[in-house]
Amino acid sequence: MRIQAAADFHGKRQRYEAFAAEAKQCLPEVVVLAGDVNGSSYFYAMLRELAVPTLIVHGNMDSINIQEGIEACGAQFIHRKALCINDVRIVGLGG
Repeated sequence: MRIQAAADFHGKRQRYEAFAAEAKQCLPEVVVLAGDVNGSSYFYAMLRELAVPTLIVHGNMDSINIQEGIEACGAQFIHRKALCINDVRIVGLGG
């Protein structure tokens, strides 16, 4: 399974744009964002742009309250959850 993963965007517009461009080129089966994503408008715009299942946990710099915005964009907030995608088990533990 092709997984594209990242962390520590810290609200930097160019990081979101570069990540989304790479996802369009590499066509991962799933995207995993592992914290410090920053609930900025750039972050949510990137989530709406991604055309693959996107799994996210919050980081130590993020509020757990970003869950609502993440899910409104069609992504999954997986803090304290486990799921299986194509026989790969993924467990989220944020903060």
